[in-house]
Amino acid sequence: MSDHVDKFEDEKKSEMPEIYDQELDPVPELPVRPLVTIYAVLVAISFLLLVLKQTGQIDWAWWWISLPLWLAPIGFMFLALIVLLLAVWQELKRAFHIR
Repeated sequence: MSDHVDKFEDEKKSEMPEIYDQELDPVPELPVRPLVTIYAVLVAISFLLLVLKQTGQIDWAWWWISLPLWLAPIGFMFLALIVLLLAVWQELKRAFHIR
């Protein structure tokens, strides 16, 4: 009879949901973000060039002074164009069954 009771208790335990134990769950790691981003570096460079231009240390055109501010958007557009061209190429290969 005790075997029957033990089996019943085992079945009962298996049907019960387990209680969440936070100590057993690993703590998720937060993403590591750099302290200085590329945008901060580009803004700092353009600010430095602006100060040098205003103090007369350099005699460059304003286009060259503002160039660091345009590098990030130009780089993003360049990457977007590459992704678009690769997607079109894959679709053309699939449509014409080119290997």
